This record gives sequence, structure tokens and C-alpha cells, in this order.
Amino acid sequence: MRPDSLRSRTINRILERKQTWRVASLALLVLALVGPWTYDVIHVPVKYPCSPPNIRLEGDYCGSPLSGIRMIFFLLEAFTSISVGFVTGTAVFADRAREYLFILFLLLPLLPLFSTAFVIFKSNSRRRQIFHLLTWGLAFIICSYWSLITIANPHPQKWRLWGPWFYMVLAVSVLILEIHAFTAKKDAPID
Repeated sequence: MRPDSLRSRTINRILERKQTWRVASLALLVLALVGPWTYDVIHVPVKYPCSPPNIRLEGDYCGSPLSGIRMIFFLLEAFTSISVGFVTGTAVFADRAREYLFILFLLLPLLPLFSTAFVIFKSNSRRRQIFHLLTWGLAFIICSYWSLITIANPHPQKWRLWGPWFYMVLAVSVLILEIHAFTAKKDAPID
């Protein structure tokens, strides 16, 4: 078997199955966002137990796991509140710019949700595919940042926060597949 024919069959398989793994990645992305990303920390003295779903984090603090979706809703609420403040004049951009831009930065992991859905239905354009690759790349960078923040926390329960880790592994997997499909389409033999 010639290496060229093996390569062309591999390229054709990747191109044939890309819609399938795009749909699967969309479902796994939702799963990652449903998973726990952080804890809502509450003060509970050590003499009292933390009742489920709360977990003793350290000392006098318990935490209730928050999903990525709940965090996104909190971020969207803060974003909306600050935006309304800018429009009504009750907030000054110079005073709230850092917070506003940080919220926008943390909302970027939502982009792959939309870009994946978009390329599933309209995947013919190279520009859309490049935008899709960029959104997954940004999502990976942001989840890496979030994971570093999680690792920096001193409490031993940080390893139960599997949402960002799952998102990061998914982002790397999708990036590898999308880059391979992008280059395979460009190199695909013309029949």
C-alpha cells in the first residue's frame, strides 16, 4: 500500500467524521460547563459540620460547588450591571474598566459554544474555521489561567473542581482535531 493512498484515506476519514466529533465536542462542552468550577465560600465555624452539598474547605470555611454555568450567569449579571451603569452615567469607565475587561475575559469560554454550533451548520468557509480555531485557542488559554488560579488555592478540595480541567482537555482535543481537519482539507487530493 502506497503512503499517499493511506494518507488520502486518513484525510477522507477525518473530513467525513468531522461533523460527528463537532457535535460530540458541543455536548462535552456543555458537560464541562455543568461541572464544578469554583466554590461559593461560606463561614461555618469548625465546631459545626458542613452539610452536603457543602464541603469543608479549610478552617472555618465551607464551600458549595458552583458550576461553570452558574459562574457565567453571575458574570453576565455583573457585566449587565456595569454596562447599565455606563449607559445611565452612574458608573465611570475609568473606575470600572479593569473589572469590566476581566469579566469580558472570563466570558470568552462561551465563544466555542457558539462557534462550534455555527460550524456544525455552516462549515464551508475557511474564515469560519479559522475563527472557530481561534475561539477554542482562547478558551484553552483562559481555562489554563483558571486552572492555575485553582491550583494556587490552599484548600485540599481544589481537585474536586473538575469543570475547568475537563474543559482544558476538551479544548486541546478539539484544537488537534480541527487543525488536522483544516490542514487535511487544504491538502485533500482532487479527484
